Order: sequence, then structure tokens, then C-alpha cells
Amino acid sequence: MSQKTDRFELTQDASVRLAVLGAINELMQDEEKVEVMGSFVERFMPRFLEMVDDRDSAVACRAVETATIFVRNDLLDDDQGSNIPALVWDHNDDVSAAAAEFVLADTFAADEDSEVDTDAKAIDDLKEIVELFKDNYPALEEEGTVVNFPAAVDKLISAIFSGLPLLQDWKLFNETLLSSSTKKKKGRSKSASWEDDQLEIISYILLSSIKVACGVGLKPVKGKKRKKKEEDEIEKNKKRISKLIGKQLPSLLNTYEAEGKTILPLVQLPRYFDLEHYASSESKAFKQTLKALKSVYLKHVDAEILTEIVRTVGCLANGDHDLTEDIEQFITDLSTIVAQQLSDFDLKESAKVVECPTCLTASESADTCNTYQDPDELDGIKTAVLRLKLLCNGRDCSAAVNMDFKELIKTHLVDVDGDYE
Repeated sequence: MSQKTDRFELTQDASVRLAVLGAINELMQDEEKVEVMGSFVERFMPRFLEMVDDRDSAVACRAVETATIFVRNDLLDDDQGSNIPALVWDHNDDVSAAAAEFVLADTFAADEDSEVDTDAKAIDDLKEIVELFKDNYPALEEEGTVVNFPAAVDKLISAIFSGLPLLQDWKLFNETLLSSSTKKKKGRSKSASWEDDQLEIISYILLSSIKVACGVGLKPVKGKKRKKKEEDEIEKNKKRISKLIGKQLPSLLNTYEAEGKTILPLVQLPRYFDLEHYASSESKAFKQTLKALKSVYLKHVDAEILTEIVRTVGCLANGDHDLTEDIEQFITDLSTIVAQQLSDFDLKESAKVVECPTCLTASESADTCNTYQDPDELDGIKTAVLRLKLLCNGRDCSAAVNMDFKELIKTHLVDVDGDYE
């Protein structure tokens, strides 16, 4: 994370620093002593806050806990502790968890002295999460602290999920994404105005919150299985997600189908539905979702988006529900469309009477060059091959693809000297 300081290492060892912070934390638990210690805390605050960057992870963790106590006792100025939120992404789990507690106390705690408009606070909290991510991700990316953008969102959301009810308000996410795109300001979303980059982050926050609610990515306690209560909660969450997100998912996919960055997390959402419930109680939405996924698949050329759609379709095909035939038909129809697109390209007849890069003149190109391929047509062929190849290789998808289509891919791969491999 941020540059670790040597200041305290020069004066005392880690055990001493740890003991000092522990004593401060214990004293601060007594409300009567908080007021008495005010001047002492104010005097040594800079040193306490420096220790959040201590090289010793135990000391850093304890220092963040101390800062959280200061926040809860209103002893920190607005500009103090600004380096702590980035520690949510620290490689040490204890430091990360302590930083998450600080963020929840510093940024999301409700004002106990005033009435709270829960809808307005939910919008404000969502904005705070977005800004928290935007403020810290560029530095994290530069340092190489996190692997990629989605992983960074996952880390943040898993850290603060249990302390922030907003992250299970999936109806609000629906309203925010839909109303922001259509510019309709109604209901709870009327007070929010979002930029495209914020909507991209919100779509990833939605995916991450759903993954956490479904128990994905959470580290189990070593040697222990999930308790039945936890398993029941996960199943309950899946049903809620299927109901709240599943019904609106076709609209979300149709709304953002041309937005490459925002659509990527949205096409992954069905993997976390209770498929039996979704197929039975929301069968219309289920079929509309398949239709929307087909539209997205045929619109995009980005391999990552296409791959995620195939993975989602494979997950749906492997589910325990009554619409498996619909999934198989969807895969067959989609592969047929893509295969037809590929068949429409006649490689031998598509040579143009234009100057070939390897020939001297247009005339020579027409007479002697029979290998020149229009770049636009070549890109179209590559895209069609990629789409069909992913369907052929997709888990739980391949069986529904006509064998002739698989041979078609091989033909085009040979014709273009393996450029599509």
C-alpha cells in the first residue's frame, strides 16, 4: 500500500508500539476518560496516524483500530486519516478489515442527532462508495496492489458488505441504473445524477454485492464448513436476487447493451440466481433475458464480453430448472446465426481490385494477387469465428452446436493461415 514509515522503528521495537496503542485503545473505551485524554490525543495525533503505515502489520492494524476509536469519539478532523481508506486493499487481511471498520465509522455512520431519510441516505452512501473507489483505484493500479478493476471492486465490497445495508438494496441498484440511463428522475433515484464512469462502477458494485450475498469469494474459516444458518441465508439471498434483479435484468441488458464497460458485469448476474425459482416464477423474464443476451452477443466484438456471456449461458444450461430446452434452443439458434454470418463471407471471391501492400500496382494486384483481403471483411470473419468458436468450446454449450458449424470454423481457420487462433 502506501509508503511504510521507519520513524517509529528508529525509536522502539514493534512490541512497544503495539503495547502503547493497546493501552490507548483500552483507555478510550471509558467515556469519562475520553474527555480527560482530549489534549493528550490532540498532541500526539500525528504520531498515532503515522503508525497506520507501520511496517509491522500488527502495529498498523492496531493503529487503524485506534483511529476508528478517535472517529467514533469525534476526535479526528476532516483531513486526518485520509490515508486509511486505501488500506482496505492491503494484502494483510487484518489491516484490510480494520480499515473497513474505519471507513464505515468515518463515512457511512448515520448522524444520531438528526432524523434520517433512509432513501436519501442510500443514494448518498452509494455516491460515497463510488467516490471512495475512484479516489483510490488509480494509485492501487499504479502500485500493482490489485490485479484489475473488477478485483478491486470485489475487495472493497467484500470488506464493507456486512456493515452497509445499502449493499443488499438491489432494488435501488435497479432504479439507479435504469433511471440514470433513460434520464427519468422519479422515485428514490430522483436526487441522483450519475456520469458514465460512475454507472460503470455501480454495475460492478452490484455484481460484487450479489457475489458476496451468495457466498462467492468469501474465505471460509479454516477447517470449518458453513453452518446451516449461513447456507439457508445464501439460498434466501439467491431467491431475493432472482426476484429483484431477475425481473428487471432484460431491461438492464437492453439499456446498456452498447456500453462495453457497463454491460460486462451485468451479463454475469444470472449465474447467481436461484435458477429453479427464476425459471418457474419469472419464466417470462428468463426468456427475455436469453433474448437480451443474444442481442448483446451479436452486437459486441470484445472477447471478454463474449466469453462472459458464454459462461453465463453455460451456467444456465447446467441449472436445475424446467427451461433447459429453452437454453439449448437458444444456443442452437445463436450458433446458427453466427455460422450463417461466417458462411456469407466468400473468401476467394472477396479479393478487391486495389493496390495490395505486397504488389507494385493496382493492375498487378488484380492480375497476380489472389490473397489480398479487405481489412473490414477480414475483421468481420475474425469476429464471426471468435463468436462461434467460443460457443463450440463453452462448457455446457458445445453439445448444442451443430457439428457442421465446428467444421466451418476449421475451414476458415485454414483459409486465413491460422490468424484467428
